[in-house]
Amino acid sequence: MLPHICFCCILKHGLPFASFVGVNHHEKSTLLGCALLGSEEIPSFEWVFTQWVRCVGTVPRGIITVQCMSMAGAIRKLGDYARYGELSAMMKHIVYNSPSSESFEVDWAGFIKEFELGQNRWLDPSAGGKKKTDCVVRSTEQKRDTISIKVDEQKVFWGKPVYHTFIVEFDPLSGKSRRECNKFESAGILCCHTLTVWSYYRVDTIPSCYVLL
Repeated sequence: MLPHICFCCILKHGLPFASFVGVNHHEKSTLLGCALLGSEEIPSFEWVFTQWVRCVGTVPRGIITVQCMSMAGAIRKLGDYARYGELSAMMKHIVYNSPSSESFEVDWAGFIKEFELGQNRWLDPSAGGKKKTDCVVRSTEQKRDTISIKVDEQKVFWGKPVYHTFIVEFDPLSGKSRRECNKFESAGILCCHTLTVWSYYRVDTIPSCYVLL
């Protein structure tokens, strides 16, 4: 199986020009193939991916490209990527909707087994990957009606601690906060930085703006 490749598409002479770029044994970028497409729609990308795989004889382990819905739609129909939608939906359901840590562990183990991902060290918790995240308030600074709080975060990857500092702007009257990580805005889940600040200031009631109905 081929390693990861990079797929790029630019306009050339009024037509989309697609190129497949990889890395050779000298760690130099190498053009593996190219084509002129009729459009930047899913059928055109699906055609060029199918023809390229037919030429090289195998599907690459990964395809790096820009955030293009048409490209993504075509890639998901390509060989080993055909179950991407199913895999992604199941993973998100387990991560975001598990009611307890116990149910998460059971469902995650079933997910790893069903998709035969036991050899993927990034997804197998028994391989010693990411562990518990710990957060602590390092410093606070009053800024008019809000408090600027530095929260130190520690994660453990493969036995090695990784440290980051996040800024949380906290309003003690309303309990609202603005966070650098934007986890609530992107995933609808309160981050550990916000929960750490609430614990530090003894906020025991979740503001209504964080309750999703």
